[in-house]
Amino acid sequence: MKCRDYDLEVGKRDIDDRKKVKLAGRLINPSKRSDALLFVAAGFNSPHEPYLEYFGEVLGKEFNVYVTELRGRGKITSGDDLRRDFQQVEEQARDIAETDKVVHIGHSMGMAVTMGAKAEYGITSRGLYGVCAYPNFGDTRGSYFTKKAVDLASLFDRGPLIRLDKAGEIEDPLRFVVGGNDWVLRTYDPKVLEKIVSFFKGYPNSTVGVYPQMNHCFNFKQKDWTPFNRDDPDVLVGDVREFVSGLDFS
Repeated sequence: MKCRDYDLEVGKRDIDDRKKVKLAGRLINPSKRSDALLFVAAGFNSPHEPYLEYFGEVLGKEFNVYVTELRGRGKITSGDDLRRDFQQVEEQARDIAETDKVVHIGHSMGMAVTMGAKAEYGITSRGLYGVCAYPNFGDTRGSYFTKKAVDLASLFDRGPLIRLDKAGEIEDPLRFVVGGNDWVLRTYDPKVLEKIVSFFKGYPNSTVGVYPQMNHCFNFKQKDWTPFNRDDPDVLVGDVREFVSGLDFS
């Protein structure tokens, strides 16, 4: 397995902007050749490094894996900029890995950016895999009034309020995994969990897995955010591997 770090450039205000912003990431190549590229988008307020040791580099033993982070870690950057960044970084990662056979993996807000960019720019996928994603953040709140306030704030299209449910219809194979001990999305509330799962099952080629012990970063303790997927790496890695093995790479 080989690893190489990259600072890929994207246009600051538009794709063709001469002013550039650099987004850090890492490409991992397996020892044996693989035609598949797993393109991993980090979640809100996270650099790419926490996704490497127990997730990206484990999958990198079998597949090409590129892990990227969101501009400004997704905190204040607009959804338009994040989706445009995604398109540019993803295109460069394909060129570097020398393959168009891409599976997109998004964690939390990273999945909303992934699906939004796919819809907006016509990005092709062999499949998409969402980890602790959510249709919109308002659906994870408890009271009616809080939900309405969050839904209103989501009109600004920033941060974790970027809505996956605005990405439109996607017919590619989809897999969503949800942690049942997720205190960010409040999936310990059966009503919230049911709403999230029901939405994801509405896609025509979608499956959903619920892992009761897992928190928002697929660890066990409620606020154990980093590194990602540390406590029992094989659970999530095995599920991704199974999903990818069922995709068409011809």
